[in-house]
Amino acid sequence: MFDEKRFNLFLFLFFIALMIPAYWNPLFETTGARYGEISREMLASGNYMEPFYNGIKHFHKPPFTYWINALGLAVFGVNGFGARFFGAVASIIILIYTRKTAFVLTEDREKADASVLILASSILFMVVSRIVATDIYLVMFTIMLQYHLFSHIYIKQRTSHALLIGLYAGLGFMTKGPVIFLFTLLPFFIAKIFDRKHRGVFSLKQIFVILAVFAVVALPWYGYVVSINDGLLEYFLYDQTVERVATDRFNRSKEFYFFFMIFFGTFVPWAFFMLRNYRRTGELKTGWVLYLYILVPFIVFQISTSKLGTYLLPFYPVAAVIAALNTDSRLLRMFSFVLLMLASLALAVIPFIVDYVQPYWYICIPVGIFFVLLTLYTYKTYYKKHFVASFAFIIIAITFSVYCVIPLIGPHMKGYRLITQDIKNFDPEGKYQVLLYKTFAPSVSFYMNELVPMALSRTRETQFQKKEDYADVYIDNIDELQEYLKKHQEVILVTRKKFLYRNFMDVTGYKCSIIDVLGTKKYISFCQSPSIYKQP
Repeated sequence: MFDEKRFNLFLFLFFIALMIPAYWNPLFETTGARYGEISREMLASGNYMEPFYNGIKHFHKPPFTYWINALGLAVFGVNGFGARFFGAVASIIILIYTRKTAFVLTEDREKADASVLILASSILFMVVSRIVATDIYLVMFTIMLQYHLFSHIYIKQRTSHALLIGLYAGLGFMTKGPVIFLFTLLPFFIAKIFDRKHRGVFSLKQIFVILAVFAVVALPWYGYVVSINDGLLEYFLYDQTVERVATDRFNRSKEFYFFFMIFFGTFVPWAFFMLRNYRRTGELKTGWVLYLYILVPFIVFQISTSKLGTYLLPFYPVAAVIAALNTDSRLLRMFSFVLLMLASLALAVIPFIVDYVQPYWYICIPVGIFFVLLTLYTYKTYYKKHFVASFAFIIIAITFSVYCVIPLIGPHMKGYRLITQDIKNFDPEGKYQVLLYKTFAPSVSFYMNELVPMALSRTRETQFQKKEDYADVYIDNIDELQEYLKKHQEVILVTRKKFLYRNFMDVTGYKCSIIDVLGTKKYISFCQSPSIYKQP
């Protein structure tokens, strides 16, 4: 399907498709804004060991994602492009290693190439590749570890494989903690029950190498931050591990069918090919055991109370390998064609459904019609012989088009890039303090490139700091707000709803005039204390 030149061209075009809208698309609240702002604060402060989130220590995740994002901001500036750049690079590495892993397991170049196209065209992968978060890096280290694990088991046992397994396990641990083991070592140990080649595959020397490299990579940071923050060890072991699995402390409980809906909705149509191909697992060196690298994490997440759709993505590369074994089903191909037609038609009709998209009908309708015609043409000419490539090309192009339209409807999106532009236009010299009132939007700090205080907003975890360390940016009650306003007689106020800016005037006695309204929920106001606006 691909020679090396065409494969590299595909990777290049896919990377460009990820990066072209990256600058203009806002960092979406709260996930993208959270990781972007923590990375910005690391870069600004020079403290790369303790993550700070809008001025408060934040130990929900290890620091690898913040480090690599901070590097992107240092190179490309504090903007969406810089925050997303290395996530897109990680996506390309994932595709490369998916191809390598597929070839190890099948020794079939065509199936290896198909697995790349299947993964690249899966909706969840295309979305997460554009999100500023940990997930894409966890997927990267997972598939890199799996490649060396399977190479060690089925190709040749080498100490270099053990070294790299330890390295990628350590880096995965530094990305999202012990969850890296859920996609790699736990299925590996369970597979020992069923697959002879999984047993006794590592010598004592190689096991020592894995553990030593892992310890050197993963543990020093944990040791350092635990040593200087009282109570942090218990926080890691209980709050961020046990409570995430057993309780709904983080408000992430979902219905029992949630992960089924996510998998079949974002790995469509490939999830159906993957299930259908259980009869062809004899073509894999692992046999059916490869399904364990999907089922084990899926079952654990299904049992867990905390549920997010992105949790599933690290097993999508393996799922793509299984789906690529055979894609000849006439019924599923027709189903895929219908999906493409519906997606194309959705682009054309969305201006008639969503009010704030209506002004851009002249873009959406022609683009939708173009994809309808392209899908029909492809179906008649390429679909039968090149189904995987045809579907992948069209769905990737449709997704790219959607992300190019998002900046046009930015005022209505859950992001604050445009608000900060309005603030800078109103106050180009930065004379006034910006204040968020009953609104939690860390992307304002990101795009202002400075800490913006938040008053009467979300409850934060502050147990690792003294009050005076964050008093100016975390205003928790009315008394603290009054103390803050004694120092700031004029402020630029950001709220999410109109009644909140009115509420601010009632509570403080300040007089506010609206600077701008973006969408229907984002208000920017200039507010003055009574001592100023009552002056003769």
